[in-house]
Amino acid sequence: MDKGKVGEDMKEVQQLMTDCFSLPKVELHAHIGGCIRPETFLELAEKKGVSVEHIDFYKVDIKMAFEIFVVGSKLVTDLATLHRITTEIIADYAKHNCAYLELRSTPKAFGENSKNDYVNTVINAIKESETEHMRVRYLISVNRSSGVADAKEAAQLLRDMKGEYVVGIELSGHPEQASFNDYKEIFEELQKEGTKISLHCAETKN
Repeated sequence: MDKGKVGEDMKEVQQLMTDCFSLPKVELHAHIGGCIRPETFLELAEKKGVSVEHIDFYKVDIKMAFEIFVVGSKLVTDLATLHRITTEIIADYAKHNCAYLELRSTPKAFGENSKNDYVNTVINAIKESETEHMRVRYLISVNRSSGVADAKEAAQLLRDMKGEYVVGIELSGHPEQASFNDYKEIFEELQKEGTKISLHCAETKN
């Protein structure tokens, strides 16, 4: 083996990685509940007594991804934690030279705090964290397994809070639960109102 050639190839690979890393990027699919730092994930799990023994961060298929989301929902149970992980996510994307980042999550009510408080916490984290080189925006998620009533509530929340930072709505959740047809009318109505729509699709073989 020509060691000189191997060395040259490695330099080319390293240069390619450096070039790719330095390129400005756009991220349109960042779930807040799915982008928690692994170390933060483990720290919160230990602090809140949530088992993560079944989580494998190195083998994430669609089944494992939703296990992570389920555990994540047990970790993010207050506005302070939500603010922390949102801030960390934005910082992590900034390190990868992300020029535009769209975060998304399903707003939740924590104790005396409303879903509006949830959205405002995300907005505040964005305002505090985005830079002149990185714009961050937020999509309100509708969890397809939560039912039509929740979807209508999310649609109204979007109407109430749509602005500079809340820019659209999406349908997400486990693809094997419920049907898009259950929510089609809600999303069509929002689309007619000028709302930007994001839909998860083709996530399973059927």
